[in-house]
Order: sequence, then structure tokens, then C-alpha cells
Amino acid sequence: DGVMSKNDVVYNEHKEDYFLYTGAITHNKGVTDLINAFVLYASNNPRGELWIAGKYCDEKYYNQLQEIIKLNNLHKRVKFLGFRSDRFQLMQSARACIVPSLFEGFGFITVEAIMNGSLVLGRNTFGTKMIMEETGNANFLFDNNEDLALKMEQIINSDPKDYTNHIKKTQTLAVEKFSTERYGEEMYRIYAKILNKE
Repeated sequence: DGVMSKNDVVYNEHKEDYFLYTGAITHNKGVTDLINAFVLYASNNPRGELWIAGKYCDEKYYNQLQEIIKLNNLHKRVKFLGFRSDRFQLMQSARACIVPSLFEGFGFITVEAIMNGSLVLGRNTFGTKMIMEETGNANFLFDNNEDLALKMEQIINSDPKDYTNHIKKTQTLAVEKFSTERYGEEMYRIYAKILNKE
């Protein structure tokens, strides 16, 4: 699928120490696991916050998440931002974007984050796995909360040059495979092939 134009690809070298989740606040999107993984991460790492940009519809579920945060004294490090129209800007400044969905088809958020210059941590499942592998991000797939916490620690302590080089490499691959320009070219080839057969 075509996700973004190659002309809109951005890399902001000035990163802030927050991990970003954007999307619906539901169990199926993996938000419970995300917060529990951050609890594990935060127990050993004083740097970094978790920012959650999205709406919740289930107040009971939201309160359960807040209880986990409260029990672990993380109310100053986990921020619920609500719906944000500036999610691309948030991605550009994030240390990493996290895609923890339990089930995901083709994840537009994953590609959007990469094209907006964010390193992505994605759950090792279905569509997320495919995109991560196609963009050279397979080393940042995670299988469980402990694995995600370790990868968050790896990123926060990574060598700046390696970190930057990795993001730029994944951006290049994302443009080659998922830009609207590439999608248009593929569709044109398909239609041309059909018309030539006729």
C-alpha cells in the first residue's frame, strides 16, 4: 500500500527521551502490555517517558491502566495525550515509536513512523512483522513484555551514530516499498499489463 509521499519523508535529529504510542487505547492494541513493559523498563532506567496519543472509549479499561501506573509510581513518566492531530511531529521527536498490537493487518502507523524518522519497536506478529522485516527493522521485533523492555533500554543507551544510521536506512527501504509514488507505479504496471493482454 502507498502510505506517504517520498517528498514528505522527514528526519529530525533532535530526539527527546520519550517512547510514543499512537492509536486507540484498547487491550487488542496491546496498551496493557505496553504499560507493563514500561514498568519493567522504568525499574532499571531513570531516563525516558512513555507518551500515549489516542482516545479511549472504555473508561473501565482506562482506569485499569491508570491503576497499574499508580501502583508503580509512574504517573510522572506515563502521559496520556488524548487525540492528537500532530502525531507526525510527535513521531519525529520520539526516541522510538512502539507498535504493540496483538493483531495487525497492514500497519499504516508502522510505516508512517519510519517515514517520519522514528525508530520502531513492533510486536512480532502478522502485518507488523512483515513491515519490520521489509524495512530492515527485524532486530527490533519483540515477543513479550520483557523483550520490549530490553529493547527500550537498548535504544535509550544506543550509540547516536548507529541509531541515526539505522533510522535513515529503514527510511530508504520504506520509501522504496511503501511510498505513494511506488504504489502508483505498481498500479500503473498492473493496468498496463491488463490492457496489453486485451
